[in-house]
Amino acid sequence: MNAKAKTLEEELSRQSDMIDLADAWMEKTQGVIVPGVVIDREEYITRIQELPVWDKVKDDLGFYTSLLSKTKVKINKSEVKANFAALKFGLTIVDTINHFLSDPDYSVAENRPFGSPRPLNRILESYRTDLNNGSGGYELRRGNAIKVFYLLNNGIITEQDLLDVVGLRERWEAYQKTTGIPREYRELAKKILNHFLNDPDYYHDKLHSLGTPKTLKNILDSYRTDLENGEGGYQNNKGECQRIYGAIKQGLITEEELLDSIGLREQWEAYQKTTGIPREYRRKAKKVLEHFLSNVSYCTGDRWNKQDSPRKLKSVLEKYRTHINNVRGSFHNSKGEAHKVYDAIKRGLLKADDLLKSIGLYEAWQDYRKTTTGNPFVFDPKKYQKAA
Repeated sequence: MNAKAKTLEEELSRQSDMIDLADAWMEKTQGVIVPGVVIDREEYITRIQELPVWDKVKDDLGFYTSLLSKTKVKINKSEVKANFAALKFGLTIVDTINHFLSDPDYSVAENRPFGSPRPLNRILESYRTDLNNGSGGYELRRGNAIKVFYLLNNGIITEQDLLDVVGLRERWEAYQKTTGIPREYRELAKKILNHFLNDPDYYHDKLHSLGTPKTLKNILDSYRTDLENGEGGYQNNKGECQRIYGAIKQGLITEEELLDSIGLREQWEAYQKTTGIPREYRRKAKKVLEHFLSNVSYCTGDRWNKQDSPRKLKSVLEKYRTHINNVRGSFHNSKGEAHKVYDAIKRGLLKADDLLKSIGLYEAWQDYRKTTTGNPFVFDPKKYQKAA
């Protein structure tokens, strides 16, 4: 047999061995690498050759194929154990760890320093790439690579040997030298802050100037998205991000680090440069004015107001109550439901037009002001909703 024919025969034998190996792998795994990712025999052959383990096994494929084909395997040599694990689970390990490292997570567990890197066995045991709409998450003892976790946990192979044969030792060790903000903190903070910034609120208490922006600590400590019918509100020391507030208070992370980690630093800093009308003022004013405009009344006539003329905005905010007069609403000598809003306008802290525009009632109020008792205003919420 000449050299060319021998080379061809060796190549055909090698390809046959690769197909046998892939078939054995397909038999054991049905082609599933991680949940939602299934490959065929040809893809397995292509991808397994990209791993460092290939150079260790390519000349002994028949031996490893026989191991893959067995139901129970007893292996003595540590190198063979690692190679076998890589051939059977290597693609699962690679896809799982790479998915995790694409957005690395950090510890919040009490038995580990806050923000320290997670151990490999935790990822193999519980990390799933298909959770949280594909962004990844944890399910105890249900991880993508749970079988590999048991190999490590039982001392059958070592972390170093495993990472070497799948080519991830350098990348994993680089991650182990880092610290960061836990993913659950980042996801929660992003959700809450985006909700808040979608309709930013401002202070209206004695400690802050009216209309100044809220502090980040205040939002983390007290803000809840489930209050006020989903519009958001405050509950002291019971905010959805209370644990994150605690981490900042303890000096474990900084506000800047948190904002940078969720990509909201620029947006938050822009908000901090603004002023605005507090949500509570807007809610109360909107409730009172919509109620009044739905059943308008006009002045009865006095030295300040002409009879049958439309009422002034300030008088409605100061004196109007929605729950009296059989819930039809009316004016009362004592303070109305939106009297704080009236006080702010009176003291020059708030402009009436700005208030009306902020609650989408500017056009409706202007139209009301053009009417009289003889030609009363009819409030059409749909019409003014479009205008707003």
